[in-house]
Amino acid sequence: MNVVQKIEIVQCIFSILIANVGTLLKLLIERDGTSSTLEGLPNVSWTLPITMYTPFWTVCYSLDGIASFLILKTACSYGKFDGVSGFILYGFTLAACWSWSIVLFIEKMTGLAWLLVLIASITSLGVNLTFWIINRVAGYLSVPATIWILFLFIWNTTLSNKQM
Repeated sequence: MNVVQKIEIVQCIFSILIANVGTLLKLLIERDGTSSTLEGLPNVSWTLPITMYTPFWTVCYSLDGIASFLILKTACSYGKFDGVSGFILYGFTLAACWSWSIVLFIEKMTGLAWLLVLIASITSLGVNLTFWIINRVAGYLSVPATIWILFLFIWNTTLSNKQM
């Protein structure tokens, strides 16, 4: 393995870690004694068990991290960075999702959480399209995260409607 390949492996791992900052923050908050459960939120019969959210989130966002690495690698290999708009949308998506998790599970603010997951849904669709245009594999890798975010939007909408 040459030096360039080793650097690319480190860059890919770093991209995966960045994508999972929200999960890491949530786990750190829980470690301080704050529990992120569905306690205090309306019951939704068709939802996943709470224990499934973090593993699903981690897998989807790890794939998104790999996709962002591929975009960076693809765009930079042409001597200019064509993926700026995709990375701006990607940043908004990550920030909205990181915030959503804390706002919903810890603060129990379903209305604000709904707005954040709406923003994440819209920007995630933009990320999919932009990544797919630049690198098809990256576009496909970002699909699971988009599907997961759309599921969370529907779930959060149901929670918000039940609270009214």
